Amino acid sequence: MSGAVFGTILTTLALGVVLALLARYVQRGRRQVSALRETSDPAVRRWFFERKIGRQALIMLAMPGLALLLTGNLLRALHPGAEIAALSATATQWLGLRAGDLEQALLSPWLLAELAVLIFAIEALPLLLRSRKVIVAGNFAVLRPRNGPELGWALLLAIVAGVGEELLFRGFLPFAFADLGVPLPAAFLLPVAIFGLCHLYQGPVGVIATTLAGLLLTALYLISGSLLVAMAVHVAIDVIGLVIRPAVGLVLTRVLPSPA
Repeated sequence: MSGAVFGTILTTLALGVVLALLARYVQRGRRQVSALRETSDPAVRRWFFERKIGRQALIMLAMPGLALLLTGNLLRALHPGAEIAALSATATQWLGLRAGDLEQALLSPWLLAELAVLIFAIEALPLLLRSRKVIVAGNFAVLRPRNGPELGWALLLAIVAGVGEELLFRGFLPFAFADLGVPLPAAFLLPVAIFGLCHLYQGPVGVIATTLAGLLLTALYLISGSLLVAMAVHVAIDVIGLVIRPAVGLVLTRVLPSPA
């Protein structure tokens, strides 16, 4: 058996196993989130966070990491280089950012200040309107931490999810598809669609929002040529949504009038 044939078989097997485990993870996750909406028991919520973090670590970190090692694509995924040059140019044109400007743009004090103002506003507005609803792009308010201990679990989840999902959706899947003959643009867009569908538990709005987020993260990966950049941005997004915003909300509930 030639090396090329063996590589194709190995990639096919790895892809099949990862996608099967991912489908099972998404199905079970939808049931667990539905069950979580029916209870406010702290013990049940802690169990949920523990299980979700463990499964994220297995499905999003361990499995794609092992698959990248077995298929010899780990370094390729971390720094793809000239292979993605054409896609990088397209992403640069789309976002209007070059690789050299990317770090400066992401760490801009103005961007950080605007985020701080936006977070305060969207957390304060429902309280000022005496509403129990929170402003989110999707049906995932049930995952928001409700106390200090849950903030700790959410922080761990944000880190594991941000790193692991990039390893899977921007690292393993695109190059696995490409190695099996899928054109490179489609090989990068297909995981974006899968990424969005993995958030079905958030409803149609959540699927659209996460698909757009996936497109943005893919563009940042292609422009920077580094999976670590995409991981850092993804972790930051999740920390803002799962930790910083709920923490600000918890503080504001003690300062602003709460809904009756």
